[in-house]
Amino acid sequence: MTGTVAAALVRHVLSGAESAGADGRVLAREAGLPAWALDDDGMRFPVAQLARLWQVSVAAVSDPHLGIRLANAWTIGMCRTTDYLFDTAATLGEAISVTLDYTPLLNTAGVNDIGLDDADGSGTVRYQVKSPDPVVNCAATECALATIIARARYATGQPIAPLYVEFAMPAPRAHDELADAFGTEHIDFGADVSAMTFPRAVLDLPLRRADPVLAGLLRARADAELAVPERTPHWIGRFRQILAECVNDQDLLLASAARRLMVSPRTLQRMLEQEGTSWRAEVDAARRQQATALLAGGISKTKAASRLGYSDARALRRALRRWSSRPQP
Repeated sequence: MTGTVAAALVRHVLSGAESAGADGRVLAREAGLPAWALDDDGMRFPVAQLARLWQVSVAAVSDPHLGIRLANAWTIGMCRTTDYLFDTAATLGEAISVTLDYTPLLNTAGVNDIGLDDADGSGTVRYQVKSPDPVVNCAATECALATIIARARYATGQPIAPLYVEFAMPAPRAHDELADAFGTEHIDFGADVSAMTFPRAVLDLPLRRADPVLAGLLRARADAELAVPERTPHWIGRFRQILAECVNDQDLLLASAARRLMVSPRTLQRMLEQEGTSWRAEVDAARRQQATALLAGGISKTKAASRLGYSDARALRRALRRWSSRPQP
């Protein structure tokens, strides 16, 4: 899966899993999410990491309907600018339409199948998370559609419910929780795309905090946010800083570096593979960089070898010969 998601979405899933009893730090580590970047609202994370977070979160709380829990926990502002775009629109239909238009504030455009389709007397909201993992598809799609319902109820002050809901996933053994969340027993499964249909009268309902002036300002702000280049955590740079610290501390263990980066050793190995490198190659490069600096500063090979974690000066000399035979990366 390609594309990125906003930090707010990642934090929302983590918070929901924690409320259900999971350890958010463990989940973030297993998903390869750098804790140092999670609180930065300008940060974006790869969609694949959010998908992995859904996987480990659902497994950790043993709840296939974790998405419904997250939707029930929604509060205004949780989805940042998109929440206020929704809240200040003139009608419910306009609110849903503008929010879908500005979904790239949360998810890269094209990551999911979304839209508002008009028909005589009704309107259908499509929202299908496109993940190859059915667990992610189910939980994240339920969350997205149920959150739209939660927003609609908050913005109108009425117990909004669709005429019927369709899910692309197979039918579960029971769907009482889905019926409670969406306010209807008319729920079908095995559809081509997940969606919910509202009568036109519901989509024409006015919103309590409709404000055309503020709505215009928010759209301008949203356009400005979309124009800013995406920022994703440059984790490999952070990893190399940590690795340099490990060399200085003579603590050259994969597990130690993973702990400092707040990911599991297995996740760190996988992340390095995705960057086209390995733990061994990175350690060698870090030692080479520091050896060059130490020897240039007049430190003897014996002392440099000790500080770099080599068994003796001969091991360092062998490394120096090997490095001299290939260019500096």
